[in-house]
Amino acid sequence: MRFDAKNYLPFDFIDQLDTKRHLICIYQDPKYGKMVQYRFMKKGLQKEEHCIFVTHDSIKLIEKEMVDSGIDVDYFKQKNLLHVYNIENIMNHPEGISQGFDSVINKITSNSKPPYWIVGRIIPNVSTVDGIKAELEVERLLHRHFDNYLCSFLCPYNFKELEEEKCTVWLEHLLKNHHSVIYAVEPKNAVAFDSDLVIDV
Repeated sequence: MRFDAKNYLPFDFIDQLDTKRHLICIYQDPKYGKMVQYRFMKKGLQKEEHCIFVTHDSIKLIEKEMVDSGIDVDYFKQKNLLHVYNIENIMNHPEGISQGFDSVINKITSNSKPPYWIVGRIIPNVSTVDGIKAELEVERLLHRHFDNYLCSFLCPYNFKELEEEKCTVWLEHLLKNHHSVIYAVEPKNAVAFDSDLVIDV
């Protein structure tokens, strides 16, 4: 499966990124979510900066999808620019979410140097109240201290997986804690914009 699309507005948005940004990618079809995530990785790799992908799934699966998207995984791994990590669920961290988040960041950046391009979500399941609350805590921590992390960070969310009862409330909180939004759907409806255009911050 080739992750590519001509005239796809989120690609133009990513290709023009030249500053450190905390971005949220909202999608419903995983195909479009992955298209955006791997385009983001390509941008960082083209700049010869360290790119980090975090997952709770199979590393081999992610690397295969990257190859399908046109990323030369072996080449960039040999150059020590591409790093894929399977991370723990920090909801189980004995010292809490904040310490768990610090532990993950230290782990994934230990073999890299800034500026980083990071893709992934720290909490695997946001379909429960506890899961989305934990993820929001992570997003607030990251956004509040974002300048300290020396990175661009893309956080993917499948809209269908968000805890359903208060989905609109969760989305509002998520938008408040990101600089920019990419709504990754079919090309005619895809948009990308800075979050302060829709949220009074």
